[in-house]
Amino acid sequence: MKAVFTIKYTDKQIKMIEDLGYDVIVRNKFLNEEDYDCDVLHCFKTLTSENLHKFVNLKLVQLASIGFEHLPKEELLKTDIKISNQNGIYSKPIGEWIVYNILQIIKNDKKIIENQQLKKWEFIRDVDELDGKTLLFLGTGSIATEAAKRLSNFGVKIIGLNSNGRDMDFFDECYSLSDIDKFLQISDFIINVLPATDKTYNYINKDLLKKFKKGTNFINVSRGLVVNEDDLLWALREGIVKNACLDVFVNEPLDVSSPFWDMENVYISPHISWSSSKKNERVFENLYDNMKNFIENKPLKNIVDLKKGY
Repeated sequence: MKAVFTIKYTDKQIKMIEDLGYDVIVRNKFLNEEDYDCDVLHCFKTLTSENLHKFVNLKLVQLASIGFEHLPKEELLKTDIKISNQNGIYSKPIGEWIVYNILQIIKNDKKIIENQQLKKWEFIRDVDELDGKTLLFLGTGSIATEAAKRLSNFGVKIIGLNSNGRDMDFFDECYSLSDIDKFLQISDFIINVLPATDKTYNYINKDLLKKFKKGTNFINVSRGLVVNEDDLLWALREGIVKNACLDVFVNEPLDVSSPFWDMENVYISPHISWSSSKKNERVFENLYDNMKNFIENKPLKNIVDLKKGY
């Protein structure tokens, strides 16, 4: 069985895949014509609407990412090709990043760093503690769960909203996302971890932001497309959103002309919440397990539903 990788691994790791029964070909971003008869493609953005028709034998695409909005969805729905992502692989570092963002805001990290750069010793009054605060998570998947696990000892109330209100570990309460209006006025922090789907496109918009408690803090570590950025800018300027931590944007890299760069109440990070020294190890473990299951005709992990978008 032939597998083409556009993700680099060590010789030892490639040998482990070959020992499963695969003929592994490793390429850079671009493929050769003889690569298109592979059974498995392990990649990030190699598969496109322009080359999909060339993959005459392709049965499994094992992505190196969680997101798959870059894939040719409509064309893939007409095929039997299975798509597997890295769901759960980056949950721990992103969960930690959410905690980091919350602490950045509550401890007024921007002012502290600014004063250090100015060599200015100043008592900062706008510093608070988390005890007694209410955190509202939009989405209760593995990322939110890892964050909630770490936040559970801070004396906070953790509310999670998901598709059907099912209970989840480490959340004090869970409800359906359709009940969101009930919780916007009581939440001190709103953390968006919703996937980018047709239903969640521009979900965070002016109509919803108007319902936020004035002075709410907002964190986005999911996808930029879930947030209407112009509407968020409006909410930040109006004081509806006191602070925002944004790791993802509609267009990346964020353009130098974006107003977000110059806002004192915005913390920007360049889509790195997932980064960790363990990321390659975890991605390979997931890859190995799925390659083993695939060749042994066993159920695969993290198969995505292209229609649902997750």
